[in-house]
Amino acid sequence: MSPFDTFRSRMSHPDVAATIRQGVIGEGRTVPTSERPKPLVYADYVASGRALRQIEEIMLDEVLPFYANTHNESSFVGAFMTRLREEALEIIAAALLVPESHAVLFCESGATEGLNRIVRLLDIERVARNGRAVVLIGPYEHHSNILPWRESGATVVEIAEDAGGRPDADAMEAALRAHAGADLIVGSFSVASNVTGTLTDSERVTRTLKQHGALAIWDYACAGLYVPITLGDGDARKDAIVISAHKFVGGPGASGLLICDRSRRRDRHLCLALGASLQRQFH
Repeated sequence: MSPFDTFRSRMSHPDVAATIRQGVIGEGRTVPTSERPKPLVYADYVASGRALRQIEEIMLDEVLPFYANTHNESSFVGAFMTRLREEALEIIAAALLVPESHAVLFCESGATEGLNRIVRLLDIERVARNGRAVVLIGPYEHHSNILPWRESGATVVEIAEDAGGRPDADAMEAALRAHAGADLIVGSFSVASNVTGTLTDSERVTRTLKQHGALAIWDYACAGLYVPITLGDGDARKDAIVISAHKFVGGPGASGLLICDRSRRRDRHLCLALGASLQRQFH
């Protein structure tokens, strides 16, 4: 039985939500004040989630005793961790209904590294150096979805907000038409605002981008905890999504996630730079 089976067994209760609440590390604690200790109220899930006892106990008892580097089958511990990692990728792919056309990759600590990898996967610097690369972003992007594109040399166009505070549909259409001759057009948008919680209609925006031959990249760092994470279907299929797993309950210490269309990789040497994980996923 794998550690994942142990976790499923421990969470198999009629009221799963109550089980999770009881397992959140820090619940019921107090903080010192000038008057007296007061109940700790954690209200920063936008930044990071909280550890879950059921996960930490399994890590302590069933994972860390056999911890080793992955991609190594020459020892029990290396093979154990490699199989555990592959099982985790399979579980994620099944949970998010990831098609064979897309790869699931772990990316260090959050969505930021996922976006950095997308920039490298698309080889934006080379495209911008030899031609014209254009990236459309929304009105409420985190810096992690702005700076990598700017630093790549691409032309970054911020789409103005409409009356509801969302990316303006007419402004997006105008920008796509204005840059129709670019060698590469990418739309990279947050599903939700980190500040207001405003939701973007990712299906509509993706469909618009596809109609103009642009790629659709979506940042679920904020929204992933609260809305279904989906790649979409047909003409609303997303090319890539990034997720900050550390923001979920039980997430602290978890890797970020990048799920992307294998066919979008332009840099054919990237697997050498980023290690065996990409090489296995893309070949």
